[in-house]
Amino acid sequence: MNQLQAMRVFLKVVELKNFGLAGEQMGISRPAVTRSIAMLEEHFNVRLLHRSTHNVSVTGAGEAYVEGVRAVLDKLDEVEAEVNRSVREPKGTLRIAAPTSFSMTELAPLLAHYRRRYPEVRLEVDLVDTQVDIVEGRYDACFVADHKTASATMVSRTLAPIKPVLVASPGYLQHAGAPADPASLRGHSLLAHVDTGRQPLELRTPSGIERIEVEPALAASSSVLVREAALAHMGIAVIPESLVSDDIAQGRLTVVLPECEVEGPQRQMAILYSGRRHLSAKVRSFIEFAVEYFRERREGADRGDRADRTDQADRADVCYGKETADTETA
Repeated sequence: MNQLQAMRVFLKVVELKNFGLAGEQMGISRPAVTRSIAMLEEHFNVRLLHRSTHNVSVTGAGEAYVEGVRAVLDKLDEVEAEVNRSVREPKGTLRIAAPTSFSMTELAPLLAHYRRRYPEVRLEVDLVDTQVDIVEGRYDACFVADHKTASATMVSRTLAPIKPVLVASPGYLQHAGAPADPASLRGHSLLAHVDTGRQPLELRTPSGIERIEVEPALAASSSVLVREAALAHMGIAVIPESLVSDDIAQGRLTVVLPECEVEGPQRQMAILYSGRRHLSAKVRSFIEFAVEYFRERREGADRGDRADRTDQADRADVCYGKETADTETA
């Protein structure tokens, strides 16, 4: 840095042909200007400037040095300006990793909305269903589905809870029969993510929590494979609701034991990124955008739930009022 400063001082002296004026314009003292020039001349072991009481001129060696210094400093200024723009304005390539199941439901709409706001950011996405090393993979951010994601060097921001449901294909249920209660699940083939398959299945029923010991017929590291196995009539799947909502709506899969809720360790979809202090604008903007995107979706869903409950209450009031009026008329 001292040499770079000395190079800038040298160019200013050459431009103004005066040590004192150069120091004034650069906000340093005349002795500091003198020391900078002396440092450069000592470094090259050659005189760069001729000094006299009233005049400063460039030596032959100094002339050759002027052009090289100007090219170096112009390039440095260009690089610094580009870095400053990248800090202020999101641009460049953003490398992301995400589970395959997330890419089938939430990821594409999120990326589309982000690109509309920040069109100068290019996106590279790797789909992975195993644990990701964000540093070794050189990722800027990773989406992870886990209930333990933070570490000493990484920061995790929760996006949305992962709600599991029990589903099976109509073909499987026609062949094996629909379970009448949680205990009857023991007689069925269970399909689950490896995290779910390693522990007893816990269901919240109207009468309380029931723990069912079931050895999975299939435990896979990918929820996408679990879904495909369920569609292939292989068994009853424990799977994120968001991944099979369309299948349920289209009748390809059926909710099993709809009065029960799958319990167990709460898993979250989260975004993971390096805990370093100085994030680039592209990384910072993407993280904040993702957090806000899912926050708005949760609030929208909550408003929808409240509206549904209000509509149900209104319909009940209408029905009750009509029944009362009919009774009074009779």
